[in-house]
Amino acid sequence: MKTVKEIFGDLKPRNPGRIDRICELLKVVWREQPDSRLGQLLVNLTRSNELFYVEDQLIEELLHESLSKRDSNESKSRSKKSYSKKRYSKKSLESFFREVARLTSKHDTLGDSAVVYPSKLGKALAKVDPYWWQ
Repeated sequence: MKTVKEIFGDLKPRNPGRIDRICELLKVVWREQPDSRLGQLLVNLTRSNELFYVEDQLIEELLHESLSKRDSNESKSRSKKSYSKKRYSKKSLESFFREVARLTSKHDTLGDSAVVYPSKLGKALAKVDPYWWQ
């Protein structure tokens, strides 16, 4: 019977410094997608349902890649026009909140909770800011 060393060679211990690096990256990416569950976020990131076999180094690289794409998209949208600093008129916001109230009174349900799906708010959001989805 072969020993573990014969099968796997010299296994080096993993660098514990990776934990803080990966957690910090994960925190940034996850805060941008707060509605995602952790497992959902990792499966989408790695494109694998077999997370047990995904190496930490790959997850770290994919998190960096995700942030690079985000930074690239942000710089493109800033170069077109900056919408993040836009102040919305009182009238457009009041109109939006009236639409939310109307939809909430005719809401869908999910268990005991009222649900208004963003797709139903799209037209009202577009009146406030046509780039709300970016």
